[in-house]
Amino acid sequence: MQNKLVLIYDMSTNTTLFGKLVRECYTERNSSALREVKRLSGPGSHREQDFEKLFGFHYKLGKVVSVSGHLISAAISLRQEFANGFKVRTVPHAQDRKIPLVAKKLKIGGVVNRMFKANDAQRDLYHERLRSLHSEAELEKILCAGVKVQTRVHAELLLIDHFERNKAVFLDGDKYIGCSKPACYLCYHYISNHPNGYTTPPSHQKLYLAWRVPDTQKNDITHLQTQEKIMSKLIEKVREDLKREMRSQKPALPLHPDSTCGLTTTAPSLAPFMDLSGLAQSLED
Repeated sequence: MQNKLVLIYDMSTNTTLFGKLVRECYTERNSSALREVKRLSGPGSHREQDFEKLFGFHYKLGKVVSVSGHLISAAISLRQEFANGFKVRTVPHAQDRKIPLVAKKLKIGGVVNRMFKANDAQRDLYHERLRSLHSEAELEKILCAGVKVQTRVHAELLLIDHFERNKAVFLDGDKYIGCSKPACYLCYHYISNHPNGYTTPPSHQKLYLAWRVPDTQKNDITHLQTQEKIMSKLIEKVREDLKREMRSQKPALPLHPDSTCGLTTTAPSLAPFMDLSGLAQSLED
């Protein structure tokens, strides 16, 4: 049996130990040991996902120190603004919800038919390419696993939704949404297609099946109509990129950071065109 080092801490009773752990993670960010962990988290490495998690946890713990420093610096440089009533507030996160995929609809033929029109010559080509990667039974097993996914609203969209509902006024009209990491593929295109002209963010272009739009009440007609317009354009963009991905037949991009604190641990991605087809199906549903 392999030896395992297990660190257990209780922040409520042992804040000193946790503080030391955070400080050590911060000071070791540029160490040769952590560079080796980062190398081992790359594609093709044995147990790359385990090393990715270790690297991500280490960086996120260390980031507590750097973020605290930024907050203190901001409080000092903006002390007059705070004295005049400036406040920093949080926006509540949205409740996780089950992905709107119906298991009985998750047949490969059905997905392909929903993605391509009946007279689209690329439909059969896409179907054959999927079959060249996995058997039909394996593909349907992958799709059915998506039914168990709990979706969440990403931070950028929570902020945009908050600003829209509260009719926020932006300084100099600059509708910029700051974030600690570049936007994902879907957030990027959601923001790009928003009719109220938010600044287009940088993007790492990663795909997350658990993504969803902000929740909207049935009687909120204005927000519903806005979301419908955005989603219509977004679904069409997914279809276009899926077809382009299929034609290119390029391999998936190597693992790359999606956060300013380093790698973010996420569920293993399927092939890009499988991600896109699954996303398109869930977005339409």
